[in-house]
Formats: sequence, C-alpha cells, structure tokens
Amino acid sequence: MLPNEIDSHHVTNINDYFMYGNEKIKSVTLPKYITDVGENAFDKCPNLTYSKSEDGFNYLKTEDNDYAALMSSYEYEGDFKINDNVLCLRASAFNNSQITFTEENQASYLGNGSNEYFALIKTERTLKSLTINDKTKVIAPRGFADESNRNQALIESIIIPESVENVSKNAVSTLKKPSVYCVSDARPETWDYAWNISENNVYWATKGPANTSMF
Repeated sequence: MLPNEIDSHHVTNINDYFMYGNEKIKSVTLPKYITDVGENAFDKCPNLTYSKSEDGFNYLKTEDNDYAALMSSYEYEGDFKINDNVLCLRASAFNNSQITFTEENQASYLGNGSNEYFALIKTERTLKSLTINDKTKVIAPRGFADESNRNQALIESIIIPESVENVSKNAVSTLKKPSVYCVSDARPETWDYAWNISENNVYWATKGPANTSMF
C-alpha cells in the first residue's frame, strides 16, 4: 500500500517508471488522493495483478475504490463507458483499442454512465483554440496531444471550465505557450501541482477570460 500522505501533504501522483520492470510486486493500493499515475509506472511487472480487469481494461485501486485508475487495455472495439468510480486515467490506455469517442470541436471525449464528456482524451493537431465541454471532469495526461503524441504547436488558447476536477501532471506539456483560462479563483486542490509544468500563461477568473487577471 502506498501512503496517502507524506509530511502532511497528500500524495496525488506516481512518477513515471516508478515500479517499471519490478518482478516482485504482486498488488498495488494507490493513495486515495491519486490524480495521476505516470507513464510506464507499473509496466513490465509480470506478477502484478490488477484490482479489476473488465471489458478489456485494467484498473488499479485505492483503499476503497477498485476502479480508481484506468491503466491499460487490450482489444476493445465500439462504444466504451468509463466506470463511474474512475479518478484518473492514461490516454495511452486506449492505444490498443478501437474506441468510439464523443467528438466535439476537434476534441475527443469518453463518457461514463451519466456523462458522455467525462474525460478529455485527445485533440486534433490542427486545433487552434479549445473551450472544453462544461461537463468534463477529467483531463488526461497529455490530453491536448493527438494520437501520435506530437506537440500541439498550433493551439493558442484553452478554456478550462469549473466542472473539471482532475487535471493530471503534464496535462498541457505538449503545448507551446498557449494562454490557458481557468474558470476558478485558483488551482483546485484536486489538480496535480505539476499540471502546468511547461509554465504556460495561466489566467484565473470565476467568469472566464473576459474578466481575467494574471496568476
């Protein structure tokens, strides 16, 4: 079991390659405040048993949530609904599947049982500006990259609505200095502290970009 807190600070993310290639690990219990599990953090662990494997998708758990992190997939084709209990996910989890996404304004979303825009997964390379759907709860790591995960050099502005509860580490790292408008007074505690590690210009305001001030 990984700790929920270190020095009174919530543990919210697992680093890239954290347990990569570990042959001894058999199970993982993630911190209950988890917002991001790094790339390849638990890949090549031959004895690791996922908390759930359903519909071609593998999950890791927290203490009280067997579906906390959607980690990887094998073959799946057609419509797919994210489990309602998912807290975070990897965009790369869908690389091996032929998923039908909800498409809107050159952005691809995946839904859960009640919200078809639950998670922003990827965007088109030609996209220049994006207003994220106001029902979206999760932005996947590198969610502003296309399927090839190339830099999205063309995107100039993004509006993140107040509905978004989870922005993962490196969420906007594939972008080259766009303006990011957040409909919030300040970074919510549930957003990863390194969500804007590439130091894009960020504006915080409760009523969107028309009434912003520099953070």
